[in-house]
Amino acid sequence: MTAYSWFNTVFLLTVGLALVLARPALPRRRTILRVSIVIPALGYPWDFFAIRLECWTYSDPGPLLFGVPVNDLVFIWCASMLTTLVLTSPALLLAEALPRTTARSPAKWPEPRSRPGSSVATGGEAPPRAPGARES
Repeated sequence: MTAYSWFNTVFLLTVGLALVLARPALPRRRTILRVSIVIPALGYPWDFFAIRLECWTYSDPGPLLFGVPVNDLVFIWCASMLTTLVLTSPALLLAEALPRTTARSPAKWPEPRSRPGSSVATGGEAPPRAPGARES
């Protein structure tokens, strides 16, 4: 087993432990699974062509999948799973991270005005007309 394989094993255990401790809800688990499958599928051609064009090489790549080290795919899979787990965390979502009341909170906005001629907001009375306005 190469050093990179050991690193990926430890990383995989860390991500697995994070998933167990986080206990995400089912829709969130589906999102994590989808993203962690799509990202390596998108990253595979990058590795494939980079290795074929000799942009980088490996001294001991370990097992290969059509010329791409399986270690790379495992690392991309683990990294995308951990990233999705963190980014879909309720504490990090924008709606949850913002304070409940701010200076521009909808509760402090003025009440909406009705359109001229409407009696919804005024309780039955028509709003006053602007000077010089014609009747329709």
